[in-house]
This record gives sequence, structure tokens and C-alpha cells, in this order.
Amino acid sequence: MPANAALTVKKFDGTTDIVYAIKTTARGDGAWTIWRQDAGNAAPPQGRPMFYHRVLESKNGVRRTDVMYDFPYTYVDSTTSQPVISPLKISFKNGVWTVPQGIPSGVAQEAGAQFSNLMGHALIRLSLVDQTSFT
Repeated sequence: MPANAALTVKKFDGTTDIVYAIKTTARGDGAWTIWRQDAGNAAPPQGRPMFYHRVLESKNGVRRTDVMYDFPYTYVDSTTSQPVISPLKISFKNGVWTVPQGIPSGVAQEAGAQFSNLMGHALIRLSLVDQTSFT
């Protein structure tokens, strides 16, 4: 089983690092490991991007890996200067990438870059090959 660690990936600009901190480590087969982007993010925790990963036994002895990704659309209110969490969010679940209308293209580009970089992270690739959860 791979040892869990924070996931550092590049932003859309290709040079700036973004760190996804460990929030929950899988406690067994089928349990989710969860990472959240905390550093440098002024949004409340529920408005921060999150990446989910699990490995479990499926039918007929087949191992299955599931991933989910949530990238909430947050912005700063021009009147109050406070972060606002929009009800819109970009997500990946069950093989479907969802970008609601109304999300600025720059936000969609950032979400796409971070998600694809998370999927290419060495720890995630190792888990896909080993078909094991993180410890």
C-alpha cells in the first residue's frame, strides 16, 4: 500500500505549485482518502477544491479505483471584500466532468489543469498500478 502524503501539483500556469493536504486517509478497503487545497486559499473550507480516491473489491474479484473531484467556484464580493461560495462547482464523478454554465473560463481552465495534474501525480499512478488504498 502506498503511504499517503500531501499532493503537490501545478496550477494552470504550469509553474505555480498547489498543495492538496491530507484530510482523511482510507481506513480500509473501500474507504475514501480525501485531500483538500488549503494553503493560499482564502475561501472557507467548504469552498475549497477537494480530491477523493478509493480502491475496493468489485464483482468477481475485480479491483476498482474510484476518484471524485470538486472545484467550487468562489469569488470575492466587491462590496464586502469577503470570499463567496457560489452554488456552482466543477466536478468529476462516475467518469463525468461537469462544468456548469456561468463558471468563468479561467476557473474551468484552472480546475481542469489541477484535476489532470492530480490524476498524473506519482502517488495516484502508483495506486492505480498496485490497486491498493493509501495508508
